[in-house]
Amino acid sequence: SLQAAAAWQRVETALQKYCEEEKRPIQDILHHAFRYFDLDSSGFVTPDQLKAALTGLGMDLSDEEVKEMVVEATGSADDEHIEYEDFLRIFGVKAKEAEKESPEAEAEASPRPGI
Repeated sequence: SLQAAAAWQRVETALQKYCEEEKRPIQDILHHAFRYFDLDSSGFVTPDQLKAALTGLGMDLSDEEVKEMVVEATGSADDEHIEYEDFLRIFGVKAKEAEKESPEAEAEASPRPGI
Protein backbone atom coordinates (compact mmCIF):
# COMPACT_ATOMS: atom_id res chain seq x y z
CA SER A 1 0.00 0.00 0.00
CA LEU A 2 1.01 3.60 -0.40
CA GLN A 3 0.99 4.16 3.38
CA ALA A 4 3.26 1.17 3.97
CA ALA A 5 5.67 2.26 1.26
CA ALA A 6 5.75 5.76 2.74
CA ALA A 7 6.43 4.36 6.22
CA TRP A 8 9.32 2.23 4.93
CA GLN A 9 10.63 5.32 3.12
CA ARG A 10 10.66 7.19 6.43
CA VAL A 11 12.64 4.34 8.01
CA GLU A 12 15.06 4.34 5.09
CA THR A 13 15.49 8.13 5.35
CA ALA A 14 16.33 7.80 9.05
CA LEU A 15 18.84 5.03 8.29
CA GLN A 16 20.43 7.05 5.49
CA LYS A 17 20.78 10.06 7.79
CA TYR A 18 22.50 7.83 10.33
CA CYS A 19 24.79 6.47 7.59
CA GLU A 20 25.78 9.99 6.57
CA GLU A 21 26.50 10.96 10.17
CA GLU A 22 28.58 7.83 10.72
CA LYS A 23 30.13 7.93 7.23
CA ARG A 24 29.18 4.28 6.64
CA PRO A 25 27.28 2.67 3.75
CA ILE A 26 23.74 1.46 4.43
CA GLN A 27 24.80 -2.16 3.92
CA ASP A 28 27.02 -1.82 7.00
CA ILE A 29 24.21 -0.75 9.30
CA LEU A 30 21.23 -2.80 8.07
CA HIS A 31 22.27 -5.79 10.15
CA HIS A 32 22.34 -3.66 13.28
CA ALA A 33 19.07 -2.00 12.34
CA PHE A 34 17.42 -5.41 11.96
CA ARG A 35 18.61 -6.36 15.44
CA TYR A 36 17.00 -3.16 16.76
CA PHE A 37 13.68 -4.24 15.25
CA ASP A 38 14.11 -7.92 16.25
CA LEU A 39 13.49 -7.33 19.95
CA ASP A 40 13.79 -10.98 21.02
CA SER A 41 16.71 -11.90 18.70
CA SER A 42 14.57 -14.58 17.03
CA GLY A 43 15.79 -13.84 13.51
CA PHE A 44 12.51 -12.28 12.38
CA VAL A 45 10.40 -9.23 13.21
CA THR A 46 6.76 -9.58 14.24
CA PRO A 47 4.20 -6.82 13.70
CA ASP A 48 4.29 -6.03 17.44
CA GLN A 49 8.08 -5.73 17.38
CA LEU A 50 7.93 -3.57 14.26
CA LYS A 51 5.37 -1.29 15.89
CA ALA A 52 7.44 -1.00 19.09
CA ALA A 53 10.62 -0.20 17.15
CA LEU A 54 8.85 2.36 14.98
CA THR A 55 7.31 3.98 18.05
CA GLY A 56 10.83 4.20 19.47
CA LEU A 57 11.82 6.05 16.29
CA GLY A 58 8.96 8.50 16.75
CA MET A 59 6.66 6.93 14.17
CA ASP A 60 3.12 6.44 15.52
CA LEU A 61 1.40 3.91 13.26
CA SER A 62 -1.84 1.96 13.62
CA ASP A 63 -1.86 -1.83 13.80
CA GLU A 64 -3.30 -1.89 10.26
CA GLU A 65 -0.49 0.32 8.93
CA VAL A 66 2.09 -1.96 10.57
CA LYS A 67 0.43 -5.04 9.05
CA GLU A 68 0.58 -3.30 5.65
CA MET A 69 4.31 -2.71 6.21
CA VAL A 70 4.78 -6.45 6.84
CA VAL A 71 2.93 -7.23 3.60
CA GLU A 72 5.04 -4.61 1.77
CA ALA A 73 8.24 -6.20 3.10
CA THR A 74 7.29 -9.83 2.53
CA GLY A 75 5.12 -9.54 -0.56
CA SER A 76 2.47 -11.76 1.04
CA ALA A 77 -0.62 -11.05 3.13
CA ASP A 78 -0.15 -14.50 4.69
CA ASP A 79 3.25 -13.82 6.28
CA GLU A 80 3.13 -12.89 9.93
CA HIS A 81 6.73 -11.73 10.32
CA ILE A 82 9.61 -10.14 8.42
CA GLU A 83 12.71 -12.25 7.89
CA TYR A 84 16.18 -10.74 7.52
CA GLU A 85 16.17 -11.20 3.73
CA ASP A 86 12.80 -9.40 3.52
CA PHE A 87 14.23 -6.56 5.59
CA LEU A 88 17.23 -6.23 3.29
CA ARG A 89 15.05 -6.40 0.18
CA ILE A 90 12.81 -3.55 1.35
CA PHE A 91 15.92 -1.34 1.29
CA GLY A 92 17.09 -2.70 -2.06
CA VAL A 93 20.01 -4.67 -0.64
CA LYS A 94 20.74 -8.30 -1.47
CA ALA A 95 21.78 -10.50 1.44
CA LYS A 96 25.26 -11.05 -0.02
CA GLU A 97 25.83 -7.28 -0.06
CA ALA A 98 25.05 -6.95 3.64
CA GLU A 99 27.22 -8.11 6.49
CA LYS A 100 28.39 -11.69 6.19
CA GLU A 101 26.98 -12.94 9.50
CA SER A 102 23.26 -13.43 9.83
CA PRO A 103 21.44 -11.81 12.75
CA GLU A 104 20.86 -15.29 14.17
CA ALA A 105 24.57 -16.11 14.23
CA GLU A 106 25.49 -12.82 15.85
CA ALA A 107 22.66 -13.10 18.38
CA GLU A 108 24.06 -16.44 19.49
CA ALA A 109 27.61 -15.10 19.63
CA SER A 110 26.91 -11.83 21.44
CA PRO A 111 23.82 -11.14 23.51
CA ARG A 112 21.78 -7.99 22.93
CA PRO A 113 23.14 -5.09 25.01
CA GLY A 114 20.99 -4.34 28.00
CA ILE A 115 19.45 -7.82 28.28
